[in-house]
Amino acid sequence: MKTKIILSGEDHEDEVKMIRMLKVDDVYIALDDICNELFRPARGYGYAGACHNIATNFFSESVPEAEREIRYDLVEALQAEFFRILEKYNIQLND
Repeated sequence: MKTKIILSGEDHEDEVKMIRMLKVDDVYIALDDICNELFRPARGYGYAGACHNIATNFFSESVPEAEREIRYDLVEALQAEFFRILEKYNIQLND
């Protein structure tokens, strides 16, 4: 699909909105990555890359069980808030 858009340059707000609209696919992919690479691993699926060492220490067996549970609860609360904000703007990642 090809679309030609001509901006007059007179209304800066319209230009900003258009640029945002054109980036919507990238934003969707980024949000999906946040969900799958940040929250999902913390709930038992494991991390990769730079987060691996941090998560390993954060959820380490050397951390007392009660504190580990609090940390899991924190991740769960952050994930819930993430999805609450998406829902507020009517954004569904699993469409």
